[in-house]
Amino acid sequence: MSLGIDTGGTFTDGVIMDLATGQVAAKAKALTTRHDLAIGISDCIDQLPKAVLTHVKLVALSTTLATNAIVEGQGCEVGIILIGSQSAKKLPTKNAIVVKGGHDIKGNPKEELDLPEVISAIEELKPKVDAFAVSGYSSVRNPEHELTVKKFIHELTNHQVVCAHELTTTLGFYERTVTAALNARLLPIISDLFRSTKNVMVKRNIQAPLMMVKGDGSLIGEAVARDRPIETLLSGPASSILGAQYLAKFSNAIVVDMGGTTTDIAVVTHGKPSCNSEGAMVGGWLTRVHAANIFTVGVGGDSHIRVTRERRITVGPQRVFPLAWITHCYPYLSRELEDIGTSNYHPLFSQAPDVLVFIKEPIHVTLSQLEEDVLTVIREKPHTVFELGKMLDKDPNIIPWERLVDLSLVHRASLTPTDILHHKGEMALWNKAASDRAVAIQADRAGLSPNEFCEQVEDQIANKVAVTVFEKLLSEEEEQNVRFDDCSHCQRLLTRILGNRHGKLFNLSSQVSYPMVALGAPARAYFPLISKKTGAELVIPEHAEVANAIGAATGNIVEKLELLIQPAPAGGYLAYTPWGREWFRELEEALNRCIEEGKTHVARQAEKSGIGDYTLDAEHRDVYSSLSNVYGDIAEKLYVESRIKITAVGKPKGS
Repeated sequence: MSLGIDTGGTFTDGVIMDLATGQVAAKAKALTTRHDLAIGISDCIDQLPKAVLTHVKLVALSTTLATNAIVEGQGCEVGIILIGSQSAKKLPTKNAIVVKGGHDIKGNPKEELDLPEVISAIEELKPKVDAFAVSGYSSVRNPEHELTVKKFIHELTNHQVVCAHELTTTLGFYERTVTAALNARLLPIISDLFRSTKNVMVKRNIQAPLMMVKGDGSLIGEAVARDRPIETLLSGPASSILGAQYLAKFSNAIVVDMGGTTTDIAVVTHGKPSCNSEGAMVGGWLTRVHAANIFTVGVGGDSHIRVTRERRITVGPQRVFPLAWITHCYPYLSRELEDIGTSNYHPLFSQAPDVLVFIKEPIHVTLSQLEEDVLTVIREKPHTVFELGKMLDKDPNIIPWERLVDLSLVHRASLTPTDILHHKGEMALWNKAASDRAVAIQADRAGLSPNEFCEQVEDQIANKVAVTVFEKLLSEEEEQNVRFDDCSHCQRLLTRILGNRHGKLFNLSSQVSYPMVALGAPARAYFPLISKKTGAELVIPEHAEVANAIGAATGNIVEKLELLIQPAPAGGYLAYTPWGREWFRELEEALNRCIEEGKTHVARQAEKSGIGDYTLDAEHRDVYSSLSNVYGDIAEKLYVESRIKITAVGKPKGS
């Protein structure tokens, strides 16, 4: 048995897979507890049968934790030591010092490493930071300066150290530096997740190795994930692709996963998702992390449904708590919603059904007196903005909730697509009456009947997802990111297609070649309309609501290494590897040594990741350029370089 756990923005999903039969033995859902993910994981596991849990031999996690931490600027304080070059762009930390050193593109020292400067930089940063990142110019061609600085940091501090060349073999000094800094920032966050999850496992007598899904969909062991947490970026969306492939058994498909906060879209061709060639972009930072190329739209089950003063309906991208859930937790809020419905209350800057929920105390933040008063009232229990106005004897329009939300001190509950499903009777988890009341309030503000209001909300959700599907498909064909936002002509054409509107001279419709595999709890409610608008065949596999957890439970461990050999300027050949630069007289000797040592390196990493039986493959490609004579004929081929790729693939031990 294998236990897969996915912690999404709204729900934590758990699945026990019987790997012998390939069947789902048990599944469960619990609310994700963002302040402590272990609580949601524990609540989820508690719903699974204890008798089956005792047979679990592998636990695999997929999570949005690393992605959210980078987007929200969380993690430990990092100090960066830059060797040989100042960064021309902003870095993820203000604590950065440049020292002399670095190499050229052939791996030769540009300048000797200034050891007194290195020691001074370490001593200056030591009291300010919790971890170090070291990034040297062209370190992927010769890592000796990074390794020397790392050695000094270990001797002079107790801090953890990340070297840029350990995370990627790709050129790009700035991107490598960002990747190393973000990896260092994530070290305590991923360690806390593993520690919390293992505590949950111990309490339930689950004795099994713990693994995590990477951004490319493969698994890594706990030891590797603790060292390289940056590789877990986009873990959740990658896991949904794995789950979709396992459940739907396809080679070509559009995988669309609607969660609580976002909908993620990927294209799989010949059994493989496309990956970001330059690296994953997260929170505005371009990293060198190999991850699935996923388009995301801010629409999900918890998206905020608003009605503007012009009676226009908008959905997302802000995430709020569903009113069905918050009133289930605090039943008195139903009465407060009733009061709104009978008061003809139409606020200017908020939505009529908005509820303010206390999240955490302010730290190092100066608040106004009215902001303090708001926190004092809702600290004990949440209230609608309308009720707060009465309690504070203030006009609700001047209640200062926006800054409190921006500071993450307060979160809102309001009308969401989850409430629409409760209202329509398509979901029955929490308080339907509260959803009914909120729909009536917002429909009245929009000048519509409740049914008309729900239809317009559903149509807008379908349109947003459909447009992003079109953008993703066109991006795959054009091999560059395509967005329609800035093109008014595109918008008019999309309106024709999505609205099935007939023009006087021509009509437009869409037909998509790949089937659409829909995942997520709202899949059966929203995807039939999305499928109709896009013209894609719809596939909703059994267990679609927990596909992410299934992807985690059924994944493979994949370890890869890429090496490079190029001609040396003075003759012979230079091999560039993570363990150093080496000169060889003959190309065959260089190839044999790189493949031999590369296999040893990859096997060691695979075993560190907890791999069981595995295959180890090495392939290399020699690159030549063609030289022409004066008549334009090809005279000879000139050797440029050899690229070596070594890959280990296998199942985790015990699976």
